[in-house]
Amino acid sequence: MVVFPPSVAEMLEAASGRRWLSFEELNASIPDDWVDPDRLHLFLARVDALGIELIDEPTSRARTRSSNETNTSASSGVTPAMTPEPIAPDMDTADEELTN
Repeated sequence: MVVFPPSVAEMLEAASGRRWLSFEELNASIPDDWVDPDRLHLFLARVDALGIELIDEPTSRARTRSSNETNTSASSGVTPAMTPEPIAPDMDTADEELTN
């Protein structure tokens, strides 16, 4: 079994949860001593085994933005498509309440 440096292990854990990893995250997390063909092969084999997709930075930004929008909507319990319209008061009912 391959033991990855902590920065790589953390990156793999985060990437496995969302099923993708950007090349920029990879470049920022891989220690210099891991930049050799044999170690990179082991890393890429692990990425493949976990079903993680390697993507470019524009795609990463779009997915992150989409995920943040989804999380914000989920936390409020209302999705943009389900936002209720304001309800206008029923004027007949309002008049009855005022006279009673």
